[in-house]
Parts: sequence; C-alpha cells; structure tokens
Amino acid sequence: MTIHTTDHRSALRPSRAVITYGTFDLFHIGHVRLLERVRQMGTTVIVAVSTDEFAAEKGERTVVSYAHRAEIVRNFKGVDFVIPETSWDQKAKDIAAYDIDTLVMGIRWRGQLRHLNDLCDIQYLQEERGVSEDILTVRDSRHFHAATLSLAISMH
Repeated sequence: MTIHTTDHRSALRPSRAVITYGTFDLFHIGHVRLLERVRQMGTTVIVAVSTDEFAAEKGERTVVSYAHRAEIVRNFKGVDFVIPETSWDQKAKDIAAYDIDTLVMGIRWRGQLRHLNDLCDIQYLQEERGVSEDILTVRDSRHFHAATLSLAISMH
C-alpha cells in the first residue's frame, strides 16, 4: 500500500489520534487492510462511518444498515471509537473535537482536503488493487449474493 502525505509536520509522540471516514458497506479485505494501516499510524483510532442518510446524500445505496456497519467496524481489532459521519463539513469539526493528529483518506481525495492542511497531517492511501467499492455497487439487496461472488472472484 502506497502512502501519500501532505506534509511531515507530525513528529512521533506517545499518543497520536488518527481518524478515517468511509461507508464500510459490504465489509471486505480492502477495509481490513485500510484499518490495519490506520492502526499503524496512531495509538487511538477513530472511524467515522457514513450514516444511511449521508451515504444516500453521497449517491451511495447501502446494503447493510448504518447500525450494523458501525458495529462491524467497532468490533474490528484496533478501532477504538466509531462515530457517525453525517455531513461533508464534519471533518474539520471532528479534527478539533477529537484532537486529531492524522486524517487518513483514500488517494481519490487528494487535492480535495487542502482546507484541512493546517489542522492536522493528512495521509492519502492508495486503494487496494483488485478490491474496489465499484465492484460492490449493488442496485438492490436481492443482488447481494452476486456482488459477494464478484468480490470473491476478483480477489483470487
């Protein structure tokens, strides 16, 4: 996994809070690897999981409810706190409220979060090859098994 960073202002300290954001629908190996990598970057890991309403606002149609997605992420070893992601402008507020040292986002966000550069270090992670939310696009929950099969095939 390649890491792209905005700067190197953050020196290693005994306690480092890290936050990442995502929908985490149909939890898969890409999510596992992301959360493992986020854990390596800090001592306290906060994951903001998109609510069903915010996911819809982003144009995403989730298969798994927010409550279940949040519970799955909360039970992942290395995740300390799960909070709801409810709006586009939430990141700056969360960085201040939780005293965040590092914000971790996918590479597709590069260049879109410049307004946060003065608030914390921003790390951009390259997404896993062969594992993409795009292959998990599900128009209707009846297609869940087909999406799961597509994911399993693409990972081999």
